[in-house]
Amino acid sequence: GVLSSMNHGAMGVVTDASGSVYVAGVDKPDLFTITDFTVKKYGSNGSMQLTNYFNGPPNYLDYAKDICMDNSGNLIAVGSLSINMLPWTSIVVARKYNPAGTVLWTASIYGSGDGDGFSVVSDSTGNVYLGGELFLSGTYWLLAKINNSGSVLWTRTGIGTSSSSISSLHLDSGGKLIAVVKEGASTFSLKRYSTATGDVEWSKTVYGTPAKLDLDVSDNIYVAGYINAPGLKAALSKYDSSGNFIWGMNLDNGMSQARGKDIEVNGRQIAFVADQYSGPTPGWDWLALKLLVTDAYLVGNLYFENSNPLKGEIFDIVLTVTNTGTANATGVTATIYAVSGSVFIGPVGNLLPASPVTIIPGGGQVFRWTATAVGMG
Repeated sequence: GVLSSMNHGAMGVVTDASGSVYVAGVDKPDLFTITDFTVKKYGSNGSMQLTNYFNGPPNYLDYAKDICMDNSGNLIAVGSLSINMLPWTSIVVARKYNPAGTVLWTASIYGSGDGDGFSVVSDSTGNVYLGGELFLSGTYWLLAKINNSGSVLWTRTGIGTSSSSISSLHLDSGGKLIAVVKEGASTFSLKRYSTATGDVEWSKTVYGTPAKLDLDVSDNIYVAGYINAPGLKAALSKYDSSGNFIWGMNLDNGMSQARGKDIEVNGRQIAFVADQYSGPTPGWDWLALKLLVTDAYLVGNLYFENSNPLKGEIFDIVLTVTNTGTANATGVTATIYAVSGSVFIGPVGNLLPASPVTIIPGGGQVFRWTATAVGMG
């Protein structure tokens, strides 16, 4: 994604059981740095608790793109680190921190040109799986497995008709990796990989242009992205556990362009975020859609739409359910965390954010709000 500020922005978020929020992104800690690979921790009340910067040798463009938490509460952030300025060359990096922000290890993956990490997950034994891209003879999708001590166990790469990348990874209940893979300018797929070997077990064409995915308790796959319909329409699609298409829905909000950016599924609740282009002024806005999944249909409410003149791009969300309720229950509540690359000011409509709203110094915010569902199937 393109940050609204070149020097500051949040791109990944995860929460722990105590309500602390961990954000991965970029920041400019001093006048002599362009951007640093950055991880920040905020308390449940929004207070800043720690910041960790990672700066490459040329003091140039370093980015953290995603973050996850392992079973021990340690954090793993992935992204890119510059190693050369002219020509600019970057490597793929993964960095593990304990909850106090101490760096436990750093793993690096080199190609023959630029590389980047876009998505990260951890399994029950602490192994880390990284998805991204790596330049070899062209730009290839990259999948890597890193053990609990930071050693790279294997890497797998592939390329479609042109530049390829993995933008989103998740583990299913059987311990397999499900990934969104770009395999060309307009060719995208869902793939399942073995966590033991990294081999592709199946590959299916995906609906529209995907960005992120998540799985429900039955390993059904939900993908956020967009389609050309004409113009860009934010899209949400569902596939079964074998990657077979079940349904798709488009968010036609009357804007010329809208793109699904992230999705989180928790039980039968879906938090779906998108941005929309409203013209040169105000430019890109963003919105969130909360959906309830039943066996046969979706019930949805548009909870948030920002008509703020500042640009607002959503990069990552976390959905936590405070109580699960019963079949057809009302009053089921969920807390949604979102990170944005730009500062938010303006009306929130009927969505009431929890207090305080956390401002990321220099630009960007972590948003937290609670929404009440109309029922569950």
